[in-house]
Amino acid sequence: MSGEDSVLTVADVRFHTLGKLLSRYGLSMHLVDDEAEITGSYWGEPEAGVIGRRVYVRRDTPIHSMLHEACHVICMDDERRQCLHRDAGGDDLEEAGVCYLQILLADHLPGVGRDRLMQSFERARLVAVDVVAELQPLGEPDEYVNLSPTTGPVPVMVPN
Repeated sequence: MSGEDSVLTVADVRFHTLGKLLSRYGLSMHLVDDEAEITGSYWGEPEAGVIGRRVYVRRDTPIHSMLHEACHVICMDDERRQCLHRDAGGDDLEEAGVCYLQILLADHLPGVGRDRLMQSFERARLVAVDVVAELQPLGEPDEYVNLSPTTGPVPVMVPN
């Protein structure tokens, strides 16, 4: 860890401590080799992956990613958990609950804590604001493509 502004990773917290926290909720954590593909990762490396009650990480997986994916598994019912492979899904209400729970659980990890985790959220928000500010409006669509019966008309937007 290089400082207060750096992203905390699995390597910054004792693996035993992380595993013990997840085991309270019936989950297990699995460390994959450095540079290896992370099993069950929706976003790709180095983000955490989930399959059933198992959370997969590498040493460079951000702690916020490990907590977020674990909290999705904690918040879902057994039926969804049994089918879970990579995409936790869920609705907006679940996402809010997941974010709140990961903030609370951060307090149970020495050197992490809710303040540090929320600082990471704020840095990510600021990056998103910068990206959105750089987007150029495309205006009105030139044409529509009818994809019935699946979705109906979809606007085709081609940037100049």
